[in-house]
Amino acid sequence: MKSHWKLFHKKAEDLHPEEVVFLRGVKQYMTRQNAVDLITSKFSKFAEVYQTYQDITKALNERNSELLESTILDYQKSQYRNGYHYSNP
Repeated sequence: MKSHWKLFHKKAEDLHPEEVVFLRGVKQYMTRQNAVDLITSKFSKFAEVYQTYQDITKALNERNSELLESTILDYQKSQYRNGYHYSNP
């Protein structure tokens, strides 16, 4: 999957879940969405960060300040619950 890192930078709607392609990194035919799901199902922390990235991208593209704010606050709360504390310099 390392060779398909660009998939994780695409907007979720650009993954074309109906289009099956051969992915060399996994050596099989699957959709790009399935490839992303394969990784996010194995790595829960990455799944959380990936979803946050998708939500921030969506908020910025739609100029939706409420979604942006709620996404950032939810992520910060989850980091605090997981023991990652950030302090302002």
